Amino acid sequence: MAQEYRTYSPAYCFGCGAENPIGLHLDIEFEEGGVARALFTPQRPHSGYPNMVHGGIVATLLDEVLAQAVYNEREGAVTAKMETTFRRPLEPGETVEVRGWVESIRGRRIVSRGEIRRAEDGALIAEARGVFMSLRGGDTPGQG
Repeated sequence: MAQEYRTYSPAYCFGCGAENPIGLHLDIEFEEGGVARALFTPQRPHSGYPNMVHGGIVATLLDEVLAQAVYNEREGAVTAKMETTFRRPLEPGETVEVRGWVESIRGRRIVSRGEIRRAEDGALIAEARGVFMSLRGGDTPGQG
């Protein structure tokens, strides 16, 4: 059984994979300027404390849009570091907009930022800064 996990398939990505039965199923769209964007409505199974979405789910939402923004600029990069700031609790059933964008590319190091805002009123739920390392060298997006 462990063998089936050795071959990567984006369809099983926990954040955006359509075929992952326990995944978040984010439908990522790209805005002008390469901003990755998705809407998400957490459910009760995403809870930590009663009536609060688990912080790990919030961080995963951010990691996914940060990574998608990076992948849009340069293939083959992985999260090296991510710092998340939680501003207010997210409740199950509350729809949020999750956005991520690339801030800078310097050699193999790519910095991206993202945020989660309540769709209803734009209130900031959480924000993050991620450092990604390209698996290929070079300063030109999409080139190795």
